[in-house]
Amino acid sequence: TRCSVVRGLGDVYKRQNPLLWAAKIEECARSIASYTTSEQRLQIIDFLILVVRAGNGVTQLEMMALTNVAVWLGVGPVAGVKINQLRMSIF
Repeated sequence: TRCSVVRGLGDVYKRQNPLLWAAKIEECARSIASYTTSEQRLQIIDFLILVVRAGNGVTQLEMMALTNVAVWLGVGPVAGVKINQLRMSIF
């Protein structure tokens, strides 16, 4: 179910296996994409951009993660513009 996929994230994160973590994030993003509109998925990207900006700077790894999530959500090209704007404002 939707909730069980998201709950599983905590278990994978605790184990700290980066490949499993990325695979679980991809699974969650693709699941979310299956029951949300593109507008809702773009709102998720907007939220994630705000989260990233709230930290002490944006790393290249965070930029790659945002890009991957946008692709997995199925809004890569549109979100890419927003992510590039974030990149330009930071670097």
